[in-house]
Amino acid sequence: FRQTGYHFYREYYFEPTLNRSLHGWLNAHPGPMRKKKQILIYGRPNTPRNCFALVAMAVREWAGRQPDAADWTIVSAGERFPDVTVAKGVTIRCLGKLSLDEYARTMAESYLGISIMVSPHPSLPPLEMSTFGLKTITNCFANKDLTGFNPNIVSMRHYSPRDIASEMLR
Repeated sequence: FRQTGYHFYREYYFEPTLNRSLHGWLNAHPGPMRKKKQILIYGRPNTPRNCFALVAMAVREWAGRQPDAADWTIVSAGERFPDVTVAKGVTIRCLGKLSLDEYARTMAESYLGISIMVSPHPSLPPLEMSTFGLKTITNCFANKDLTGFNPNIVSMRHYSPRDIASEMLR
């Protein structure tokens, strides 16, 4: 708030914490998680700030550059929508809203997570994904930069489909 010129009589902030159920799931499953060739997207096509069309274009760009793209599973959690075919043999399969146990299991088995939010709000999905060991691609926005949260987060300043696809290939 201070960086943007807002001043209040009292100011509060909090450090985000992992949901108790997700934390409990991690404690019940200690050790390294076995990752599949799976990409988890936080997908909400009806919420413009989550940039689903941008992410779908990035997956299409990635599929054109990733030799074994058809061997990967791409899933989306967050909102129900019809599956989206982005390239030959590459479909974003919608899981809709998951229970916390299903969400934890999906994160535990996924290799890469993508969660974009065009807002200064930090958004919980990239924090959760990175805590579950996913390489997590998110974005900077205004004063938001999650780079320092943990080493699994890639917080991009420039996030065109090509930029995101390039990061997916790293």
